[in-house]
Amino acid sequence: MKVNKICKYCNTKFETTEVRVKDGRGKFCSKKCFDDFRRGKANPALRNRILRKCSVCGKAFHTIPSRIQEGRGVYCSKECYYNSKKGKRSRNWDKVRIICLVCGKYFFVNRARAKHGSAKFCSKECYRLSLIGKAPKSAVRIGPWKQRITCSCQMCGKTYLILPSHIKLGSRSGKFCSSNCYWKSLKCKSSWNKGKQMSEETKEKLRKARLKQIIPLKDTKPERLVQNELSNRNIPFKTHIPVLGQPDIFIEPNICVFCDGDYFHANPSMYNADKIILKGKTASYMWERDKWVKKELEKQGFKVFRFWESNIKKDVKSCVDNIEKALR
Repeated sequence: MKVNKICKYCNTKFETTEVRVKDGRGKFCSKKCFDDFRRGKANPALRNRILRKCSVCGKAFHTIPSRIQEGRGVYCSKECYYNSKKGKRSRNWDKVRIICLVCGKYFFVNRARAKHGSAKFCSKECYRLSLIGKAPKSAVRIGPWKQRITCSCQMCGKTYLILPSHIKLGSRSGKFCSSNCYWKSLKCKSSWNKGKQMSEETKEKLRKARLKQIIPLKDTKPERLVQNELSNRNIPFKTHIPVLGQPDIFIEPNICVFCDGDYFHANPSMYNADKIILKGKTASYMWERDKWVKKELEKQGFKVFRFWESNIKKDVKSCVDNIEKALR
């Protein structure tokens, strides 16, 4: 509904809606009147404005008393405010001169950065060259690139540069040129229990202990979606029971549900058979393992359902419909 109001700046009548008036708006007839009011332009309708003189250009302008009380109303415009700051020292004016470790040029940084020790290079290019281990043509002094050590990869035999500090860290540093070579080496490496003689009792204890371990500790998003849908249909279930394969959801008497992640179980629609997924294991290995678990559970009398993560996210109801049919 339209309401008649009087402009707070030019005193002209204008129409506005009740909603705008309730929200505290509808005070000005146009954007120009609102902008002029905020800038403090002189107007006969405004008697509470005070005439001031700009401290930079000397121009006279009007402003409201509240701005003067707050310590503002000194400049007539933003340009004058910025001009007043030119030539003045900033808060970080006191800087330290440092020599770049790569090119040897002098550059200035704040005292805080110099004290922290993060200011070592004058530019991103010099930082990149330090990582690669190359010295630029304009280099004056010896930089850290001279301290690099050449190593040969234990997997592919390729030579590469590395820092001495990385070799001291141990593990895979200084042994492999890339993460791919590292994972390939793990594939060839024997497991910790290979060659060890264990009794059948010890092996059975290890198997039972592994079944009690819940990996991952928290339920994944696909698992939670299926659990919520089962709860909505009043179907009781358990999670991560100590059975072969440790099914994500178990429904009595004998239904095992696996919510397979697209990455960790290598969805065939996304990954090729020779694609390395995790710790040097290929996608084909993941598929064979899941098939073996399904066959073994079916031999024990369980009904096994495996759903891909992408299918659950698209339509969780159709996945639960298949489970509900098996319960009937």
